[in-house]
Amino acid sequence: MGRILAELFSFFFPMRCICCGSVTGGDAFCSQCEQWVEPDDNSDPTQPGAAFVYEGSVRTVIIAFKNSGGHEAGRTLAKLGARLLQQTLEPEPMDLVVPVPSGRTSLRRRGYNPAAIVAYEVARALSLPLAATALERSPWFKGQKGKSAAQRIASMQGVYRVAQPDKVAGKAVLLVDDVVTTGATLAACSHELIEGGASRVICFALARTP
Repeated sequence: MGRILAELFSFFFPMRCICCGSVTGGDAFCSQCEQWVEPDDNSDPTQPGAAFVYEGSVRTVIIAFKNSGGHEAGRTLAKLGARLLQQTLEPEPMDLVVPVPSGRTSLRRRGYNPAAIVAYEVARALSLPLAATALERSPWFKGQKGKSAAQRIASMQGVYRVAQPDKVAGKAVLLVDDVVTTGATLAACSHELIEGGASRVICFALARTP
């Protein structure tokens, strides 16, 4: 009976490509859009880990996820990214997943924090607790959009703080963001987590700009 219901559901509500919307038969991307999905293969240990390169179909989905209400498409991409992370995460155990916090203006406009959704899927895939509000961002910070690399790094001082030190103290934290550009945001958040008592911090982003 369950199989029949599943087949009926698939018939009436077929899986569609999260990028273009065409019917895929069960995959997240159609064959055309999948050609423009590039996993991130940056092996530089000094750089944050990422699941995908921020271009092509991934870029299209993330822009919709962040700016046009593409909530479910973004969540599906986050699940794919979490699976990739599962396969590549270093063997030392992590204790906790923490998302990079969103600004209040963006949070009001979207109604959600994209990094928190990615972090939720990562925590779920790795069977780790999620501390969604362990970090908070200053309400006076105007964001990084349009800034050069040097400006991004210089503007990060005092932007973030640990709001729940009891949750991160002594913990190995997996810090998660949606997109990493220069790494300035992740570096600033990592610094605050260590200052707040975390034993170590590993950074991961859904996508990295080329």
